[in-house]
This record gives sequence, structure tokens and C-alpha cells, in this order.
Amino acid sequence: MSTLAALVPIGVFALFLLFVWHRLAVAPRWGRRWVPWVVAVVLAALLAAALEGFDVWGAAWSPDTMRPVAWTGQAFLATCLYLFIGLVPLAVVSGLVALFRWRHDRGGPAGAA
Repeated sequence: MSTLAALVPIGVFALFLLFVWHRLAVAPRWGRRWVPWVVAVVLAALLAAALEGFDVWGAAWSPDTMRPVAWTGQAFLATCLYLFIGLVPLAVVSGLVALFRWRHDRGGPAGAA
């Protein structure tokens, strides 16, 4: 697989995981500085496992050896898909709530009922 062909899925997955990472590690404001770093490292390792399932690394290892890694990565992608499906509507609703609160605090039309 060429380098450019490998960068496309890596870039798509990285942007996808950046959104999931932000909603799970940064947005809740856990109060601990190490939580976002730990979540980022775990997501990066699972991303590498998921890319093995698509043979991005060019079959450098035998299929029998990498089958559990690829299976773990693909299960992780399925889990992230369901997280994404749940987090996008949650992000939209929380954004709308923040907008309505901001308009209410500023005395806009939302508070003039």
C-alpha cells in the first residue's frame, strides 16, 4: 500500500477519534490533568490496532499473529461508531442549550416570553 493511500484512512480515523476524545476526556472536565493523556494514548494504541485490520501496515507480520490485534481494532471501531452516533446528537443538544442560556443571560428573545 502506498504512503498516500495509508494516510487517508489514518487521517479519517484520527479526526473521528479526536472528536470522540474531546467529548469523552476533555468536555467532562474530569479535574485531573492526566485523564486526557491516558485516554489519548489508549485511543492511539487502539487506532493502530484498527489500522492493522485494514492491512495499512503492509502485511509486515503474519496473519495468524496479528489476527487478535486486528479483531480488537475492528471491535474498537464498532464501539466508536456507536459512541459517535450517541455523541453527535448529544453535542448538538448541548450546543443548543448553551445557546439558549447565553441568549437568556443577555436578555435576548429567548428570555422575553
